[in-house]
Amino acid sequence: MLKNLSDYGAVTFLNSVRYMYRRTVMKNQKQPLYLAIYSDIMEKIAKNTYTDGDYLPSERKLCDEYGVERATVRHALGLLAEKGIIEKVPGAGSKVTARFSKGQNPSKIKNIVFVLPKGIDRITSPFISSVFYNFEKECRVNGFSLFYMNISSEDSAELEKFADSPEIAVFFGSFGKSIRDAADKLGLKYIIVSDFTPESISVVVDNITGISLAVGYLKSLGHRQIAFINGNSSRYNDAERYRGFISSMYREKLTVSEDLVMECAGTSDSGYKCAMRLRNETDKFTALVAANDMIALGAMKAFSALGLKIPADISVLGFDNTEQCLYSTP
Repeated sequence: MLKNLSDYGAVTFLNSVRYMYRRTVMKNQKQPLYLAIYSDIMEKIAKNTYTDGDYLPSERKLCDEYGVERATVRHALGLLAEKGIIEKVPGAGSKVTARFSKGQNPSKIKNIVFVLPKGIDRITSPFISSVFYNFEKECRVNGFSLFYMNISSEDSAELEKFADSPEIAVFFGSFGKSIRDAADKLGLKYIIVSDFTPESISVVVDNITGISLAVGYLKSLGHRQIAFINGNSSRYNDAERYRGFISSMYREKLTVSEDLVMECAGTSDSGYKCAMRLRNETDKFTALVAANDMIALGAMKAFSALGLKIPADISVLGFDNTEQCLYSTP
């Protein structure tokens, strides 16, 4: 068949075959594509394929070599530059600087993966992005590289793609026992953030005390009928905040009305809809505790749309202290 193709067509065809072959090989790696490229280049530096002062092949050539898109190559090069392994020289390319110690295998430089369950995939969520930002900053100071991925909370097979890459994982949110068992089997050290399991290292907010302080503060302002809009009670933090609300209401000798307790998706939009429905059904409450700031901001918008003044007509108290609250009115 190739005899019937022009020289240009033959070259294009063969390059396409090579591209698809390399891309298939890269996809079979047990780690994200950019990390596979990162690790391969590090290995070549360790073996002196590229030495101090050499320039790496151009991004286009690396794309052809690994069978990936340019964004993937740039991600890998960005990680190498961040670690001080290469230096981006404007107009020239990526120069190897090899700043790791003599005898050290650069592929052993530690990587940390920040893992979110599928369904909580918005790194732009104010609370998650704040945690990630500060975590990444500390990692950079301490010589770690941080990236984030999403995996199913129950599918342990997805975790195996990380086996040859990071030594440490930060599981943010709720993951099933199968994930923790898989991490143990792979020898992957991990901590759990924003969820709790007694057999693992867990970092959580003191949700019950926080909500109790909120209820106590509102009572000190004279409020007796207090509503509560929770997030998803199947999640640890929301379940704890619900417990904190109920227990503190009883402790403060305040009546808990079932029609003043609602649950939403935990977003501003859901908070708005929930608060609108709540206020349309009853006006028996003078204050609202929201399980997070996004719910509170949505509720404030709803109350304002209904002509209520905050806090003259109704008080609203959120939980998390996210940056967005600095720009809300009030």
